[in-house]
Amino acid sequence: MKKDSFTMLNSFYEPIKALSTESKGMLLTAIFEYQTTGNIIDLSLDAKMAFLFIKAKLDMDNKKHLEEVEKRRAAGSLGGKARAEKQMQANQASAKSCKQIKQAQANDSTVKQEEIKKEKSPLNPQEKNIYTPDIHGISAPLSQNRAQKHPALDEVRAYCKERGGIVNPEKWFNHYQSNGWKVGKNPMKDWKAAVRTWEHSEDARRYAVKGVMSGTYSSEVPL
Repeated sequence: MKKDSFTMLNSFYEPIKALSTESKGMLLTAIFEYQTTGNIIDLSLDAKMAFLFIKAKLDMDNKKHLEEVEKRRAAGSLGGKARAEKQMQANQASAKSCKQIKQAQANDSTVKQEEIKKEKSPLNPQEKNIYTPDIHGISAPLSQNRAQKHPALDEVRAYCKERGGIVNPEKWFNHYQSNGWKVGKNPMKDWKAAVRTWEHSEDARRYAVKGVMSGTYSSEVPL
């Protein structure tokens, strides 16, 4: 890139002031010709010596100008590359963010579809009959009832004896074993409470009296 101007220094006047007017005109023409085209025109000896003095300074200025232009071009190239890389990183970050948002939306949609499908589908065998009404009409989970441990006959005998022998353990055990361990229509929750309830029956009283008379059970009946 050529300069569109050049500098004439005061120091140039010293070698040209002794030239004739014609030589000064030719020297000025030679300077402009060299700066614009790079050509050197023929000059008289004294004008040529002055031209070479000025040309050295012009060449130095032109070299500095070219170096400055190259530096600016390199800086512009690096700046453009840095801006391009920055823009590319921004685009990648934006694309990644969009992908994450789409994935989150897809996951949310999948979860909602599964929930809707689950609501519309019939209960599976594990979910059927989860609740059963109790004596007061309030639903209670069957899992709680199933968790109730049914006693062994020896446990019933021991507890009945501990309670004073009012209840016939075999009769009590056979009764509840035959009806599926239910108290009324509800699954038994506390078999010891059921034993204590039987203590108040007339049949249990007769059995207790018979036991006391035979010496089988203690006559001390806790209430």
